[in-house]
Amino acid sequence: MPQIVNLINVAYHWSEAELWVGHKELTNALEIHALLESGVIILTFHDNDVAGVTKIEKMAPYVGGCSMLSANPTVLAAASARPS
Repeated sequence: MPQIVNLINVAYHWSEAELWVGHKELTNALEIHALLESGVIILTFHDNDVAGVTKIEKMAPYVGGCSMLSANPTVLAAASARPS
């Protein structure tokens, strides 16, 4: 679980740097545990590492949304370096 929390927090510190002051975090282990238990978190893996994570939710009938979209930069670099 710490790997998931860290992945999300690092992604948001980088992408929304102007919103995060000091050591503020977007999420924590308690929230991620609850979201995993409720089935709204999608995880992708690459070689036993979390490659990506997103939270899905119903916004309205027939309308969904996603948030906390985060990707592991190490895995992205490895995947983009593969020959086609």
